[in-house]
Amino acid sequence: MRVSRDGGRTYPRRNERAITEEAPNQPAAVLIYDNTGSARTLCVDLDTSKGGRDAVERDFAAVRAILTRVGARFFADQSPNGGIHVYVPLADPLPLHTARVVTRALAARTPTMDPMPMMGIDSGCIRPPGGRHKSGGHQKLIGSLTEAWTATKQRTTAEAWARLTTELAIDVFAASSASAEKPADVVQLRPLGRHDTPDNAYQAIARTGDFDTSRYAT
Repeated sequence: MRVSRDGGRTYPRRNERAITEEAPNQPAAVLIYDNTGSARTLCVDLDTSKGGRDAVERDFAAVRAILTRVGARFFADQSPNGGIHVYVPLADPLPLHTARVVTRALAARTPTMDPMPMMGIDSGCIRPPGGRHKSGGHQKLIGSLTEAWTATKQRTTAEAWARLTTELAIDVFAASSASAEKPADVVQLRPLGRHDTPDNAYQAIARTGDFDTSRYAT
């Protein structure tokens, strides 16, 4: 996890520490991706700054309905300011390039969703239930602890995940490939020292996190 030293505004890498039974006395966020670049939980962050409490509640109802229809396991919590986090524990690890496609598809349906937690391997993190909020309160679990515990033990299956991508009307493989090929409107990466400039393929991997799975294992 990463502990915030500025009251919950930022969660820098230098403040990273192991998760222990002792809860930090400052806001802290748990990293979503592991060292292989995969996530074991899809996180949906519904933010009141994008429309207010009523809009968040509307989008939460929509997300909950979708996940229930496809048979996904999930639980949620709410921050003191009304924002809601939805967690979908997964039986199979979720690679970054797939997570980004699904996150964008969900965000297109839910205007209050902040996609950023799922968009970066190194920066992706989220406050879990019980986590201290920058307002001084805590993330409060929605529903029972038993339901949340069950969702983490009986995780969303590959079959339910396939139904979710069908529900969102996306072809994950095609969308991932297209995003890697689409030129990004960013400054060209510069080489370090006397090294050569990375070629276009590596430029795309560095910018998007998408890669040729037939060539690279991770």
